[in-house]
Amino acid sequence: MMYKRYECANCDFYEIAKYDLHKEKCPACGHNYHVFEEDIDEDRYSWLFNTIKNHFYFENFVIRSNSFLFIGNITSDFSKIRETFENMGYYSFIRKKEGKIYLHLFKAKSQANRELYSQ
Repeated sequence: MMYKRYECANCDFYEIAKYDLHKEKCPACGHNYHVFEEDIDEDRYSWLFNTIKNHFYFENFVIRSNSFLFIGNITSDFSKIRETFENMGYYSFIRKKEGKIYLHLFKAKSQANRELYSQ
């Protein structure tokens, strides 16, 4: 399936979205995005979509190098979402903006990385 890829040539930040994000500038550095179509293998993310659909109805989603963003509405208690994704190695956060719920999933640092940074 074809998706929109938003890529910054300045800092290598990228976002891949199912639908147009209506963005022109990179949120990381402020430079202009290069936008193009990209074919994404949805099977690669089936583990994520199958898990999220039990807790969240999403209209759009964004794939980033270390995180995912889902835009839509929560269908179960957030504590269940948090517990489910913590067990999968992701931290979850929500925020409400313009009547929509934004669910952010950030990859947790590995135990080895946490020990390294705590020294």
